[in-house]
Amino acid sequence: MKKSFLYLVLVVMVLSAMFMWGGKGIFANQNDNVTYTLPYLTVSSDKPIYCLITNQTMDNASIHFTVNANSSGTANSQYQNYNTLSNYAIVYARQTRMLSFEGLTINVDGLAMGSVSVIMTGDSGSYGGRISLVQMGTLGGSGTSGSWSCADLPMACFQGTTTPKRNLVGYICSDPYSPQTPTQHFTY
Repeated sequence: MKKSFLYLVLVVMVLSAMFMWGGKGIFANQNDNVTYTLPYLTVSSDKPIYCLITNQTMDNASIHFTVNANSSGTANSQYQNYNTLSNYAIVYARQTRMLSFEGLTINVDGLAMGSVSVIMTGDSGSYGGRISLVQMGTLGGSGTSGSWSCADLPMACFQGTTTPKRNLVGYICSDPYSPQTPTQHFTY
């Protein structure tokens, strides 16, 4: 437990330092967003997923999670569009936070942000979802104004209970890069 905590702290410190030194002043257009699609999540207690999200913009970003698929193909649209959110589900400007999926609970830095309905997980307890980081209003200051990109709000995910954690791959980031350019997709 001690080694995994030290590993996590080290990763957060390295990511924060990288973005503080190489960061740029970016102010997003109102309600701009970056969306990460995780195609496979599970309620299994031995396969939790931990995602570190770094906001290197000059705006605060609210965290939204939406379930968009399940293993049995019986996703009810009422629950499919359900948005899990709480008041402290925010990645402030120049901050790194940890979002974790543990069983049916979604946590931000260890505090419960919400939970996933059992109805949405399907028969095998697996489901897919989207993490949207939405601009909360310009804080002011000087810098470049424009749309957020995936590089402005990077996310790294790890899975499992082993030490060290397994690197999670196969998730996709989408961003409305600019009004002249259609949405771009990046796979991690």
